[in-house]
Amino acid sequence: MLDAATVNQLLLASLNEMQHAPLGETGGAIVNQVRIVRDSEGAKQVSGLEAVTIDIVAMLFDFIFEDTHIPVAIKALISRLQIPVLKAAMIDRDFFLSDQHPARRLVDTLAGASVAWAPEKGESDPLYVRIEQTVQRVLNEFEDELALFADLLREFTEFLFESEQQAQVRVDPVAEQERAGESWEQALEQVDELIHERIQALSADEAVAPFLLPFLA
Repeated sequence: MLDAATVNQLLLASLNEMQHAPLGETGGAIVNQVRIVRDSEGAKQVSGLEAVTIDIVAMLFDFIFEDTHIPVAIKALISRLQIPVLKAAMIDRDFFLSDQHPARRLVDTLAGASVAWAPEKGESDPLYVRIEQTVQRVLNEFEDELALFADLLREFTEFLFESEQQAQVRVDPVAEQERAGESWEQALEQVDELIHERIQALSADEAVAPFLLPFLA
């Protein structure tokens, strides 16, 4: 029987292959790839903590895919981050202990900013182009260096600031975007509650439980 470290290495190797594989046909549907990973033979052998990690990342993307404020075309772009983000979560446990983790903040920021885009603006719109470029850089460059997410988050935030400085917008669209942003923040709070519930549900004899529970105090 393989030890836990070997199982994790094999799963990460499999995720690397998925990250760099050509996009498959989904018939236009947005698929939660993390749940597919969760049901794979490799994932069935992981420890309790790794299983919880996979479930948490799957839930984070579920919230994005179900949010009606995020345009479908942007959801399709963000969906391509599922495997890299899962890798980041498995490499660094702070991902699900803090909503300020760079990988998680990058996904949150891309999703939150997308409410300013509408399909009629087209895929040549600067916001759409920048989100697509950011996603592609993660796919191309992320192996195990988590600093990439912090760099991309900073660059994307600077882009948003510069865009806002240049934009001349009416009051009504701004108010609508603010309302959408509030809904997104509420969704993030729900995710955090679910994360805490999943961690608390870990068996007391799990080796990781003493390490995790202080973060929930």
